[in-house]
Amino acid sequence: MDETRFQDIRMISAAGAEESLALRRMAEEAEAYVRAFPWCPPIKRGWLADGAGGIIAVCLFEFTKSLSSGDRKLWVIVGDFPRACVAVLPDDSPHAAVKRYAAMLDRWIDRVMTFQPAAWGEYPLELEPTLSEAKVVRMKVDFLRTEILPFLE
Repeated sequence: MDETRFQDIRMISAAGAEESLALRRMAEEAEAYVRAFPWCPPIKRGWLADGAGGIIAVCLFEFTKSLSSGDRKLWVIVGDFPRACVAVLPDDSPHAAVKRYAAMLDRWIDRVMTFQPAAWGEYPLELEPTLSEAKVVRMKVDFLRTEILPFLE
């Protein structure tokens, strides 16, 4: 993966001042989100890989030491969607990470809609497992797939 295409989270610049500010705030939220986990090692560097201010930010963080998975990098997705961390795969991209994120949300929606308990190892989303919440998340995932994913690299 070529991080040179991404923007350092400390120096985000977008089409306009409002968009730049929104993306900077979202990158700060992503950093605070991942830092809040007790397993999070110190962050060596962070990038905004892609995003749309106020809607979604796809950030990539590199840590000073490996996570328990052995990885030193992790995607963090924030915005008008449930916040989540997504593993970095070889030859990864923001587009591929968001596709995996959408699939993770699909699994959560399916589980909630069929009244199944959380599976072992399932990512702990900050959502109430209710039918009404699942319907809202379904609309957001559909929007993500039709309106956001086609424009991510």
